[in-house]
Amino acid sequence: MLFSLIAFLGLILGLAGCCCIVKSCLRQVLILGQPQSVVNTTNTDASFSVYAVAGPPFTTNGLTYQWQVNTTLLDPMDPNTNWFNCTCPGATTSSIEITNVQLSDVGYYRVLVSAPGTTTVTSAAPYLQVVIPGSIIVNGTPIGGHGPASPCTGGPFVGYIPFTNFYIVSNMSLSITAKDHVPTPNSRIAYLGFYGDPGCGVQTVTKPPPHISNKYQFNLYFQGSIPSAPRPYPIELFNLH
Repeated sequence: MLFSLIAFLGLILGLAGCCCIVKSCLRQVLILGQPQSVVNTTNTDASFSVYAVAGPPFTTNGLTYQWQVNTTLLDPMDPNTNWFNCTCPGATTSSIEITNVQLSDVGYYRVLVSAPGTTTVTSAAPYLQVVIPGSIIVNGTPIGGHGPASPCTGGPFVGYIPFTNFYIVSNMSLSITAKDHVPTPNSRIAYLGFYGDPGCGVQTVTKPPPHISNKYQFNLYFQGSIPSAPRPYPIELFNLH
């Protein structure tokens, strides 16, 4: 009887130890809210934020943050190149603010999140694109990549600049035209349209009224080579009629 009790207690203690080990192995950081891309005019303030927890038990306590910026080229084949620690306010907190945005701030932003006993987790890398007031030029940083010829690209591509945003308009027709602002044989607009619309190689779309919070998007694909200058790369985004 005594032997059985000792064996039972030993089993319980062993299982408890295993549970502790498993909890330690499974302790992790989860990013539940990713930072989102923004488009700002110059001399305004832009912000990025992340919501993360660590556990179990999952809590925001004990998390450390380091925001980074990439103003050169986002390279999916080497995702950790061209990144530098951001010197912006809040760079070691869950939110950063880029005050008085200028063209030099254009790029991709991400945050490294960690906690004791966990591996570091990297957030998504949304972009900050900038428009000078009074212009229709959007300034973006290229993403490297390779793809085959397709109806959308017209040929193999080596990189692109994405753009997705909202424009609110009512009681008027809206025509949007997107094109490469600095003409070069190595780039072309491959797709432009309202979110959810089909179509490739379309450079102009027109919608009748009314349209509230319509989402439009396009990619400027680079073919042959990604231009080394200018940085950031300017694109004529839209004309409104």
